[in-house]
Amino acid sequence: MECLAAFVVLLVLPLAVAGVLLGWRASRVAKRVEREAGAELGRLRERLSALEAGGGEVARAASVAARAADSAIDSSVADWSGAAPTPASPATPAYGTSPPPTVELPASTAPEPGGSAATAFPPPPPQDADRAAALPAAVAASSPVPAAPPAAPRVSLEERLGARLPVWIGAAALVLAVGFLVKYSFDRGWIGPTVRVLLGTGFGLALLGAGEMLRRSAARVAQGLAAAGVAVLFVVQWAALELYELVSPGTGFVLLAATTALAVALSLRHGAIVALLGLVGGFLTPALVATPDPDPRPLFAWLLLLQVGLLAVSRRRSWSWLAALNLMAALGWTVAWLAGERTTGDVPWIGAFLVATLAAFLLATQGAPGGSGRAGVWLRGAAAAGTLLVCGLLASTSSFSLLSWGYLLLLAAGCLVLGRLRSDLEGLAWLAAALLVVLLGVWGADLQPAGEPAFLGVAAAALSLSAGGAWLLRRGAARPARWAALAATSTLAIDLLAYATLASGELELPWGALQLALAGAWVLLALPVWKRRGEIPGAEGMLTAAAVAAATLAALAVPIELEREWIGVAWALEAAALVWLSGRLALPLLARLGAGLGALVAARLLLNPFVLRYEAAGSTWPAAGNPVLSWLLHGYGVPLAAFVAAAALARQQGRWRLATGFGGGAVALAVVGSALSVRQAFHPGALEAWPTALAEWGALTVVWLLLATGLLAVALHREPGQRLPELRWGGAAVATLAAGQALLGQSLAANPAWTHLDVGALPVVNALLLAFGAPAVLLVTAQRFEARLAGAASWSRLLRRAWGAAGLVLLFLL
Repeated sequence: MECLAAFVVLLVLPLAVAGVLLGWRASRVAKRVEREAGAELGRLRERLSALEAGGGEVARAASVAARAADSAIDSSVADWSGAAPTPASPATPAYGTSPPPTVELPASTAPEPGGSAATAFPPPPPQDADRAAALPAAVAASSPVPAAPPAAPRVSLEERLGARLPVWIGAAALVLAVGFLVKYSFDRGWIGPTVRVLLGTGFGLALLGAGEMLRRSAARVAQGLAAAGVAVLFVVQWAALELYELVSPGTGFVLLAATTALAVALSLRHGAIVALLGLVGGFLTPALVATPDPDPRPLFAWLLLLQVGLLAVSRRRSWSWLAALNLMAALGWTVAWLAGERTTGDVPWIGAFLVATLAAFLLATQGAPGGSGRAGVWLRGAAAAGTLLVCGLLASTSSFSLLSWGYLLLLAAGCLVLGRLRSDLEGLAWLAAALLVVLLGVWGADLQPAGEPAFLGVAAAALSLSAGGAWLLRRGAARPARWAALAATSTLAIDLLAYATLASGELELPWGALQLALAGAWVLLALPVWKRRGEIPGAEGMLTAAAVAAATLAALAVPIELEREWIGVAWALEAAALVWLSGRLALPLLARLGAGLGALVAARLLLNPFVLRYEAAGSTWPAAGNPVLSWLLHGYGVPLAAFVAAAALARQQGRWRLATGFGGGAVALAVVGSALSVRQAFHPGALEAWPTALAEWGALTVVWLLLATGLLAVALHREPGQRLPELRWGGAAVATLAAGQALLGQSLAANPAWTHLDVGALPVVNALLLAFGAPAVLLVTAQRFEARLAGAASWSRLLRRAWGAAGLVLLFLL
């Protein structure tokens, strides 16, 4: 280590000093070149002013040549010194409003490669008459179109690195050399800790002073010296605080804060590297000043003050990267604090810090140069999203206290407003609503009975903010339908979450009435839009969102308040109503909702095995147990009628697929409902009983074949151009089902030839006639209807033959 320190002291330190001196010498040479070029231009202007006395084209050509030479020299000087080119002298005379002619300079005036600015333009010849005689020829040869001013030459990457990199290497080497020199002196015991700190502080201040002295003459050298001075002061103050404990934590905090403020202020004069050092040092200051009992109040107060200063610098200098780093550091500190030991008393300060941080960031970046473009908009959106997520972390780590929810709702409202002000940031509104729903779900997963009132209040506030706020902000928005969709989605999500969390708790609420109240509220919100749907842009999308919310809430109220067969009845009626409203309001999505509800009804009544236990579970139908007047009349009859009505309405609206779907559902309900009715007639109140009597098998076959022949008859006598595929194919399917059931049921399972079942005392009119004779006649009838419908189709002939064969078997058995 001593060898390395000696190497740095003997080699690196002289090189660093030499680099700084070379940079200072280069700036002096550049200024001398600029003065000589200015003197040469002055002499040239004096001679040109003498020529202007003659007037005419010669004077104007000379003026153009002078201005071209002036611009070329300024560009050369700027490339050498790194400064901006100086504007042309106001003493150059103007010649009217017409543009000057283009003048081609003689080849002798072009600078030689590698030549300096002073030698690029030699002094004019002593004979002014010869120069005046040469200029008209150049004027005559030039184009009458005015020449564009010469463009400034581009500075290559090699030139930039060659002009700046040695200065920064020298500054970094200077800091490292001083550090190793100080360490070498520490190891040798030459000076004590107090003297070391004082010498280091003096050296840092000296570097800052040297940077201020060279700021005008050598800006890049001054920038490196200022950055090195700030870094030295940070290192020295940290050593005084942590290594030697020469100052108390409070004093060390003040010193580091003062150095940070100094760095932020100097960044306005010396550039971005000093601001970056101020940011790093400022946000590391609280970590360097360790206290046994950390307090969030001074910490977040300091972080907020530091942010304000850095944001002011970023706005003044248009450094968006500095604002972004500033916000990332602030949010990182918040996450680090939440990951450590914390108390409930930290919530007010952390929440206020997050709100103030986002507000300061938005104020500093709004309207700033370069902040109105797409990159600036996305930067503000990312800042809002990050702050919102950190606040959500605050709520989850503070056991979802009401105060943390208040801060979260405030930031969510800000995200809604930002999304409304900029259409590019509409995703912020969706993010805010999604975060509220997720946090409510996490809170409700482990909710205790004592917290149910608070949960209900927060859910109501979240619903009002996300749904109500989104619906209000839709006005004047670029895409109002999206805001309406957000409002509807938030309503359904929060409502379902609240019901799933609180319905099984101790808090008793009229949930069905609440669903209907919310549905009514959405209907009231949609009425003004519907009345002015031709005037309001995006009215169709808003009405669709409102209708979806109202219909879904009404559908949710059904299973909450009703049970067993009444759920299917209510949903079937609502499905038919939605199809009717779809045509009345010209909203196709309502018809799709009706189709979805119809699918739920069909699944509940066709694929639900618990239907067989409804009456045993205590049906609310007053004639429970009656073989004819049972719950099946309304449990299947009302949905069947609703499906038929929905199919007819859909057909009137031209929705053929929807009409076919509802028609097919009606046929399926008729098949299952009739089968259950037959079973109820033979086994009142015991639908789970398996058919045992031959008459029951025959009655089921006859009922299905009557249904099949009825469907085929209606399909046969339909009006021209009327499409009723559910009747045509439904009748054929039911007839096939009945034929198969007859062959498997009464012909095999209940055949009295080997089961010895009682068929009745009468010789002809008995169970045999019902089981074999009536089905055979109905199969022949269905066969004739099918022949008239399908004609000579091959598949229809095959189907009719199968029915005929089944009828012959039944007649043979009879």
